[in-house]
Amino acid sequence: MLAKLKYPSLTFLISFAILFFFYHEVILHPNDYLFASAGDGSKNYYAFLYHAQFDSSFWNFEGMNYPFGENIVYVDAHPAFCWVIRSLGLGEYGVGIINLAMLLSFPLCSLVLYKILRHYKVEVRWSIVAAVAITLMAPQIYRMTGHFAMAYLFAIPLMWYLLIKSIHSVRPWIWSLVICLYLLGFFFTHPYLGLIMAFFAGVYWVVRIIVERKKKGRWLKISTNIVVQVFLPLLLFQLLVTMNDTHVDRPNNPAGFFFYYGNWKSFLVAHDGPLNTVIQWFGIKLAKWESWNYIGLSTMVFGAVSLAWFYKKRKSLYLRGIIRSELFSFFVAAYLILIFSFCFPFKFDFMHWFVDLFGPLKQFRVLGRFGWIFFHVGVVFTIIVLSRIKGRSEKPMRFEFLFYAGILFYVVESYPVHNRLKDVVSTQKNEFRSEFLSADQKQIIEHINSEDYDAILFLPFQHMSSENIMIVGQEGALHQACVLSYHTQTPLLNSLTSRMSLS
Repeated sequence: MLAKLKYPSLTFLISFAILFFFYHEVILHPNDYLFASAGDGSKNYYAFLYHAQFDSSFWNFEGMNYPFGENIVYVDAHPAFCWVIRSLGLGEYGVGIINLAMLLSFPLCSLVLYKILRHYKVEVRWSIVAAVAITLMAPQIYRMTGHFAMAYLFAIPLMWYLLIKSIHSVRPWIWSLVICLYLLGFFFTHPYLGLIMAFFAGVYWVVRIIVERKKKGRWLKISTNIVVQVFLPLLLFQLLVTMNDTHVDRPNNPAGFFFYYGNWKSFLVAHDGPLNTVIQWFGIKLAKWESWNYIGLSTMVFGAVSLAWFYKKRKSLYLRGIIRSELFSFFVAAYLILIFSFCFPFKFDFMHWFVDLFGPLKQFRVLGRFGWIFFHVGVVFTIIVLSRIKGRSEKPMRFEFLFYAGILFYVVESYPVHNRLKDVVSTQKNEFRSEFLSADQKQIIEHINSEDYDAILFLPFQHMSSENIMIVGQEGALHQACVLSYHTQTPLLNSLTSRMSLS
């Protein structure tokens, strides 16, 4: 048993050591810092803290939109996580707990990627260094500066690993139920991340239906997997939210489907590191920030070398077997989702009618985020293929050198990202702790506490949002309002949520 844990533990420890090198200040004092002190970041910390300590029910968040409040699912407050913290009486440490949870998702991601690589017979040394390097490049790291509930790097790789377990287990129904609960947990962490992973499972199983269409009984088994692993958690989530949502008249046609979708630059053009300097020289514009999904130059080189090798050996390979393989199906599913993240073909004017006709499609907002799936599957896929080519090559040392050179360049490209982020997340003190408040803030809080105010109205007024009805305020004012509201336990008339009741 200990022997089996040795290399996974080593992967975790190496990843944690690198994490500590960059973020040791926050890891040692997690409750002292705000990773973001404006916009969504301020609101997300505030909603989590306020709900964990002051709200009277699990479902209704009373800190904004006074006197109506808002359903907790719509304020991005980690509902399930918040409930656990609240139950344990740890609400005042909420900022530190969120910060640590985001950071610890790094080594957890490396651990899961190691398990996936080993499942596909990649040797131990390659699996360890590749798992750590891929984690450092993961596009979700940028969510640590605001969209905290989507910053859990392990989420998509673990979904992939659970799918693998459900395929190979002698009791696949157990793993299907595990996937159902896993997705339900993430729907109550951030519905969008849950939706992305459910979409991944659904597209994979559709690909397998096509691949195995001639096998008797497989269609029924795969359809059962789709029902239990995809539709059941989605329906349970929707049912629970609907039953407990006291707000009426929500917009059922949300905006955002045609904004922030990806393109080829999203995953082929470096937005940081040495190559970004070259890109700036040529005047190449970056993709929109929301769609960043850069896979790294090393991945492109690994892919190009693999394609050249396959073309050279095409006559001696059993291509039908490769195309029908489980791994190739995962790659195809990820690629199809990548194309969907480009809003293809719906972005063309002649297809807008289709989106309007099928309302549920518009629930898929900020499509560029769906590209996260291709990052994990695509990068891991190229390393697995390169590993197999090395095993069949007469000159394996060439591929050994190529692999480690590629891993080194992953590190070179990811270093500037973390070097910058470490300063971002360790600059702003946690003003939700009274000892970090300024003298002016303490004076205002003392004044508010001395009066019997029902709510706080901060100016410029902000209402975000009832989709096409919104009033944009100022992020600095929002942050100060959240701090004052928390310390005085006085709700805000203003709001920063999504799909609020029009009434």
